[in-house]
Amino acid sequence: DYTITSSTSTSALLDNGLIVSFSADGTRLAVSSIIGSIQHVGIYTYLNSTWSLLNNGNYITIPDTEGGFASPLVSLSLNSDGSILAVGNSYANGAAGRIGKVHIYKYNTSTTSWEWNEDITTDVNTTPIANLTTGFQQFGVSVSLNSNGLMLAVGSKYYHSEGSGYPTAFPNGVVHIYTKTNSTALFASNGAIASIAGQALANITPKPRFGERVLLNATGDIIVISTPYTYSITDSNYPGDVKIYAFSSSVWTLQRTIDGTQANERFGYSISLNSAGNILAIGAPYYNNNGLTNIGRVQV
Repeated sequence: DYTITSSTSTSALLDNGLIVSFSADGTRLAVSSIIGSIQHVGIYTYLNSTWSLLNNGNYITIPDTEGGFASPLVSLSLNSDGSILAVGNSYANGAAGRIGKVHIYKYNTSTTSWEWNEDITTDVNTTPIANLTTGFQQFGVSVSLNSNGLMLAVGSKYYHSEGSGYPTAFPNGVVHIYTKTNSTALFASNGAIASIAGQALANITPKPRFGERVLLNATGDIIVISTPYTYSITDSNYPGDVKIYAFSSSVWTLQRTIDGTQANERFGYSISLNSAGNILAIGAPYYNNNGLTNIGRVQV
C-alpha cells in the first residue's frame, strides 16, 4: 500500500484525488486537485517502489479562466502508456456559459514535462447535430482515450436538441467521437452517438443525460455509455441504464442495453471496462436490498 499526498500545504489544497486515471500497466497515475482556486492535475510515476510527481515535480495547471467557478475537474483519461492525457472541464465557459472544454496534454520525454497540445470544444464539431454551441452542455463531463491515444470519446450530458437552454429543456445528452491519424496530428470530429439515434429527440422521453460516463476499449471499436440519471418529464425516478456500442463499417451500432432494476439506484454511476472490451463492471450506489437503504451493488 502507498498513500499519495500533495507537497502543497493542506490549507490550499481541495479535492485532491477526486478524479484519478491509471495507465494500462499501472505505473502512471493522473490525480485531480484544486490548489487555491486553480484547477490542477498531478501525474505520478511509480519507480523503485515510490510514487513521484512527473513534470519536473510540478502540477499541470489548468487555465483558471476556463473554470466556471472554483469547481473540480470532472474527468481524466490517460492512454495506455501514460503519455497522453485528456482533461474534461465541463464547467468551462463559452459565450453561452458552461459549454465545456477538453484539454489535451502530451508528455515530452526530452524535457520530462507535460505540454499542452490542444483544446477541444463543441465549436469544432462538424457532426449533423444542431445547437452544438448552446450553453450549459457540460461537454467534457466524461472523457475516454483508447490505448494509443488516437481516439477520444467525450460526453456532453446536458446537450439538448430542442435548442433552448437547460433547465428549460430536458437534456438528451450526446457523446462526441474524435480521431487523429498519427500522434503529431490534432483531433478531428468523427461523428457522435445520440441517446436515441435517428429519431426526433425533442419528442422522446425519457431524456436521460446520456453520456454521464463513457469508456472506450483499447482498440476503440467498443464504447460503453452510461446514463445513471435516466428519467422522463412525468417520472422522476432514476433507475439508470448502460448502453454498449460497437464500431463496424464506419457506424456505431447499439449492441446491448443493460437496465437498472430499481427506481433511484443510479445504475451506471460508475463503470469500468477491460482492455478487450468484453468484461464490464457497473456500479449502482443507491441500490436497496434486504431492507437496507442505499447499500449499493456492482454488476459484472
